[in-house]
Formats: sequence, structure tokens, C-alpha cells
Amino acid sequence: GIDVPFTISVYDWDLNGSHDLIGEVKTTLREWSFGPYQQAILDYSGKGCGAFSVDAVYHILGVPPLILAPGYRLGVSALKLDALDPGITGASDPFFEIRARPAGFQQDILLYRSEVIRKNLNPTWQPIVINSALLGGFDKEFEIVVMDFDDNGGHDEIGRARTTIRELMFGSYQIGLINAEKKASSSSYQASGAFSVDWIQPLNEADDLPIPPLAMVLECSGVKLDKMDGGIGGKSDPFFEVYVRSEPSKPYAMYYRSEVKMKTLNPSWHPWLLNLKDCGGLDSVVRVVVYDYDADGDHDAIGVVETTPRELFFGSYTPAFITAAQRRTRST
Repeated sequence: GIDVPFTISVYDWDLNGSHDLIGEVKTTLREWSFGPYQQAILDYSGKGCGAFSVDAVYHILGVPPLILAPGYRLGVSALKLDALDPGITGASDPFFEIRARPAGFQQDILLYRSEVIRKNLNPTWQPIVINSALLGGFDKEFEIVVMDFDDNGGHDEIGRARTTIRELMFGSYQIGLINAEKKASSSSYQASGAFSVDWIQPLNEADDLPIPPLAMVLECSGVKLDKMDGGIGGKSDPFFEVYVRSEPSKPYAMYYRSEVKMKTLNPSWHPWLLNLKDCGGLDSVVRVVVYDYDADGDHDAIGVVETTPRELFFGSYTPAFITAAQRRTRST
């Protein structure tokens, strides 16, 4: 209504996304209804920091409703990311994920994963498409996590930010990426770079959205596996098993077993087929266990990966193993 207070925040723009708050104005539409007016901008201590000026007010009889498009295509980049690779000229190998919690879900799900841009602190990624139905509306928050890619799957977080589609509707904008550990350890910390939405375009047809598959053919490999065989120059003889469940209440059942690759820590296995109906859908957990083959049948577990078909939907990816020792630690 006309007398409901709202706040205007005025910032000093920074390229790394850590925009500094100059001050705020608290006002109502009624205060603006009498023509041009200047109101003081106050900082956190109540000190004046200039004025916010309403130079003209135009009365209109109706406002057209804001209609959520089926999806949005976004041009995205990042600026001044932290360098996580070692060395004087260290850079990062950044990629990002977008996660949200749609209605009916108990946890966040992956909506998008980008490609990796090697050795770059100011990457520009391929344009992305976000499905509005999964976001849940203009004001439903989603999270952007930017990470530094590592070949062994131990991708390090550079920083993360939360935003909404509404916040991105007003043109190019840079959002500060916050690394919680760095923020907690330094009072002078500002940001670990900025995630930039360079442009946004509504998709008028649902046909423009990616179509979820009914099945997937997966080509899998291992990278830098642990050595399980003894002796100097020891290797492993890796194979993997896939476990799925058609419903969350049911136990896991083995779905697929690969061939054994002898004497290698970087195996590439034959492609295999995953039917989404068999594993409970795009967001059901799929468990992959990698073993070191032994002729006596006492195969040693190298590690476990838990993922979902939706996470595999975005192309090549290298998740880290949870080793048997880590699983025991987490369960105690």
C-alpha cells in the first residue's frame, strides 16, 4: 500500500562484486506522491551521506503483471577470482554450479554445471539456460558456487553467492562471491571475486528448454586412483559397480559391473547404459563403488561416489571419491 515503508540501499560499485554500502533511505510511496523530493541517505551510524532525489513522479492507473517465462538464457562470466593454483603466477581453473530447492524437494538439486575454463581469473562461460519451473518463481533464491577444478576430483571452492531471477532482471550485474572460511579467518576479507550476469533473455517457448533424457550412455574413467597393489611402482586393477534403487524406501541393488582394467591408476572403461526408470528418476542417488580386483575374490574398495543422473546430465565431470576410511569416519 501507499504507506508501507520500503528501503533504498545505495552502493559504491566494485569490480570484484564487493559493493560497499554508502547508506540507506527509508520511505513510503505517499512521501513521493507530492512531487520532486530529496531524502537523506544515512549510513549505519545515522550519519548523512548525501541525498536520494526523486526528480519526477508519474501516476499510472494500472501495472501489468510480471509474467515468469518458461526459462531464461543468461550470459555469465567472472571477474578477479582468487588464484588457487600454486606458484607466483598461479591462476585457477574455474567452473560453476547452480543449485536450488524446488517445491517438494528436501534438499538442493543441481540445475546447471558449466564447462571448465583453464588458467583464468576472469573467465567467460558459454551462455546457460535455467528452467523457471525448477526455480519456483521470481523471488525464490538459488545458489551459485564457483570452484577451481582439480584432476583428482577434489575441486576447491572459490566462493558462492545467492540471488534470484528478479535481482538479475535489471541488466548486467556483478555479485560478490563469498568464501566462508576466508571470511571467518580475516576481518578485512571482502570477496573472492565476482560472478557476473552480463545479460539475460527470457525464453518464450518451453521447447527452448533442455529435454530431460529417458536414458544415458555413460563413458567413465578413473583419475589418479589410489595404489592398492604392494611393492615399488604398485598399481591397482580397478573395476566399478553401480547401485541404484527405484524408490527412496527401497534398498540399493547392483545395476551394473564394469570390466577390470589391469595395472593402471587412470583407467577408461567401456560405455554403459543407465535407464532413468530403473534408478528412480533424475534426482535419485546413484552409488558407484570402485574396487581393486583380487583373484581370490576379496576385492578391496578404492572409493565411493554418490551422484544423481541430473548431475551427470551436464556432461563430463570428475567427482572425488569417498574412501572406505572416510565412510567409516562419517558413520561414527
